[in-house]
Amino acid sequence: MSKVIERGLFMNVLINEDITLLSQKLSKLYGLEVNMYNMFGKNIGSSNPDRVGVTYDCVMKVISRDSKSHTIISIDDRNNLEVLFTIISRGRAIGAGGFRGNIEKIESNIEILKMTFESIFNRKLDEAKIESLIKYEKELVLDILYGLKCFDNISKRLNTIGFNICTHNLLIKVYDTKSECCSLLEDVNYTVAKLEDSNIYIVSDFDLNKVNQIRDIVAGMNKKIIISEIVEFDNIASEFRIMNYISNCIEVEDKVNYTSEAKVSAFLDSIDYSKYDFLEAKEIIKHQYLVDTFLAYVENNLSLTKTSEKLYIHTNTLKYRIKKVEELTGCSLHNIDDLIKIKLSILSLNKQSSK
Repeated sequence: MSKVIERGLFMNVLINEDITLLSQKLSKLYGLEVNMYNMFGKNIGSSNPDRVGVTYDCVMKVISRDSKSHTIISIDDRNNLEVLFTIISRGRAIGAGGFRGNIEKIESNIEILKMTFESIFNRKLDEAKIESLIKYEKELVLDILYGLKCFDNISKRLNTIGFNICTHNLLIKVYDTKSECCSLLEDVNYTVAKLEDSNIYIVSDFDLNKVNQIRDIVAGMNKKIIISEIVEFDNIASEFRIMNYISNCIEVEDKVNYTSEAKVSAFLDSIDYSKYDFLEAKEIIKHQYLVDTFLAYVENNLSLTKTSEKLYIHTNTLKYRIKKVEELTGCSLHNIDDLIKIKLSILSLNKQSSK
């Protein structure tokens, strides 16, 4: 993670974590007034509520020296001294801690106090950094999926978490928040958003065989999964829309579903039929058996034999129905344009009748 993001996450930690509560716990532990300051000398947590939010220039000077030793200083009056020390995290000054009380007691135990203070604070900081990074990653993935940011900006943000967009990309939605794919993705770029009902992974790599191998392994996890196969990164948002279409509109028995199998249906469902007059099917829509015949005929690639078997009817009966559909629609079922018109008309009229 870049230092810029690390500093940003640290500031978020200071804002979001209840530092004052931590100060109060440390105060009870030490029997002293405990204070925490950010890099600008602002008190961000104290066992004395009156101190919180106040900025002290003298504290910032102590921090700027990045000293490993402590400093005794008067913060607000000569009679009220405070022992200050720089808080070090990963070898870098990130703020300051302070104790008020019996100065001799503090000085005689300063190394132990400072070590305990830094240990507790850094543990809390590390926990919060992990939470902040997970939140950042989730927001970034959702921005990609919903197309909320320009992709130039997203590319830069992905770089901050070490994700480099490669040639081959995979989008995976796993309907099991307890199931982790991370162990499968150690050798590739990936980022993940953990949602309430699922985990969504974006995988990217230059090796097509590696990405295909991951796809096959994920498909064999025995979980309910939707997979968008190798896609252009800029098209991930549209692939996610098809995932949602599968989730919301398609009743499937199979646990593993691929977006490629639903592209046509998703496209047809996305059309605003109210803007068009798809009226070719207005007569056959009155006779459900004719609609079923047409749809089965198209699904079976205009094969009389397969369609007859599908509908459990004689071939001659099927031929009669096809002729009837052509008469009522004014279309030929051997013309691709006419087939599309009838299909759109059926969808349009069904949608209108369901309103």
